[in-house]
Amino acid sequence: MRNKSVVPIALAIAFLALGSHQAFAVELKGVYFIDLNRGWAVGDGGTLLKTIDGGAEWVEVETEVEYNLNSIHFYGPKIGCTVGDVGTILHTTDGGENWHLRKVRPLNNLNQMFYADGMHGWIAGDNGTILVTEDGGATWEPQESGTPNNLTGVHFISLEEGWIVGSRGTILHTTNGGKKWEAQDIGTALQESPASYRTRRAKGNPINSLTSVHFSNAKQGWATGLFGLLLTTNDGGKTWKNQDVGLRVGRWGKRVSLKDVYFANTEHGCVVGEGGALVHTTDNGKTWYPRNLPISSRLNTVFFIDHQLGWAVGDNFTILWTTDGGNTWQIQM
Repeated sequence: MRNKSVVPIALAIAFLALGSHQAFAVELKGVYFIDLNRGWAVGDGGTLLKTIDGGAEWVEVETEVEYNLNSIHFYGPKIGCTVGDVGTILHTTDGGENWHLRKVRPLNNLNQMFYADGMHGWIAGDNGTILVTEDGGATWEPQESGTPNNLTGVHFISLEEGWIVGSRGTILHTTNGGKKWEAQDIGTALQESPASYRTRRAKGNPINSLTSVHFSNAKQGWATGLFGLLLTTNDGGKTWKNQDVGLRVGRWGKRVSLKDVYFANTEHGCVVGEGGALVHTTDNGKTWYPRNLPISSRLNTVFFIDHQLGWAVGDNFTILWTTDGGNTWQIQM
C-alpha cells in the first residue's frame, strides 16, 4: 500500500470528523522515533502521524485503514510495523515512505509489536494471540501462548529472551525466541483488600490486568496495570513485587490505572496512565517523581530515544515531549 497523501494535521483533524469535538476525541496509542527528528504516532480509526522535525509539526499519512492502530515499532531507520484491531498489520521497508497492509487470521485485535532485530519481531494480541516474523514483517506465523487471555504488552532483550503480559495477571516468558512460552508466577504481588476487590469486581473490571512490560536488562523489569499496579522484578521475573508510585485521583484517592512503562537505560524510566498521570525515576525505580502536566487526558504510551528526549501520547490527540529526562513536559499537539 502506498501513501496517497500527506496533509497538515490541522486539515486532517477537520477531515477526520464532522466536528472538531469528535476529531479531538481520537486516542493516540503508540509512538516511536528512529532519531531526534523522525517519528510516528498511531491511534484510532487508522490514524498514522509522521514528523520529520522532532514533533514541531505532525502530518497525517493516509493509509486507507479504518481500524484502530494500537502500537508502532521500528528497527533501524527502514524496517517498521504498526498493528491494530481486527488482525491489522502495516509494514514498511523504506522508513515509512510506503506501508503495506497485511491481515492475519483469526482476526483478533493486535495490541503491541516489538522488533528484536531487522528480521525478528513479535506481536501480542487478544485471545492469547502471539505472532512472530522472521523476515522483517512481510509474513507472520502464530506461536502457542498456552492462554486464552488477552495479551497487551511484549518486550524482548535479545533474539531469544522476551516477556509478554496481559489480562488476569498473565506474564509469559521465553528463552528460545517464543518456541516455548512459560507462565511466570507473580505470587502475592496482586493481593488487595477485600473491599477493594468487591468494588472493582462489581464494576466488571479485572483487578489484575496488566497493560505493558519493559526490561532494561535480563534481570530488571517492570509491568504496569489497572488501579495503580506497577510490578517490578530484579531476577528476570522469577519473583515480582508491587510498587506503589503514589498516584491518586478524586476525593476518595482512587488509584490511577497505568498504561505504559519505558526505561531509556537502567536508571531512567517513566510510567504514564489515566488522567494525565506521569511519574519518572532516575535511580532504577527506587524513587518515583510525579509530574504535574498541562493536560488531564489519559496517556497511553511513552517512548524515549535517549535518557533526555522523550514523547508521550494519549487521548484527545495529545502529544507531549520532554528534553530533560521527564522532569518537565510540553504540549506538541
